Amino acid sequence: MDFSNLSGVTVFVSGHSLVEGTDWTAATDNDTTAASLASAVDALSEVSATATGAVVTILAATAGVAGNSITL
Repeated sequence: MDFSNLSGVTVFVSGHSLVEGTDWTAATDNDTTAASLASAVDALSEVSATATGAVVTILAATAGVAGNSITL
């Protein structure tokens, strides 16, 4: 997906709403946008997140059943 399609999008992670333009920014390219989103997600206590290029990887802070129950 092109970063420009994410303008105004809300991402839901474990019951938290992360709003583009408020919590993260759809910047000038995919890689920078992914880094911004990963940073916002990583600030949540239930998960950690990293960005590699334009890919955001989200991991549960707690492994097993509890981690598997986190909604995206």
